[in-house]
Amino acid sequence: MLSEEHNNFIGIIGLNVEIGIRGVPVIKKIYDFISKQDAFIRIAIYVGAGFIILFAGYLVGGLIGRLT
Repeated sequence: MLSEEHNNFIGIIGLNVEIGIRGVPVIKKIYDFISKQDAFIRIAIYVGAGFIILFAGYLVGGLIGRLT
């Protein structure tokens, strides 16, 4: 059984977000879940590449706009 002090603890400060169950940080649970999933990594790579392409297009468009 968990202590009353532990059950009453709710921390919402940076990475110290905890659930009252065995004191396992929520951030660590999410990180462990994502680290086991290859699909999340692929999606993150594709989304990151998409943002880089959009940013490059923005820069090229701004350069063309200034030159014309």
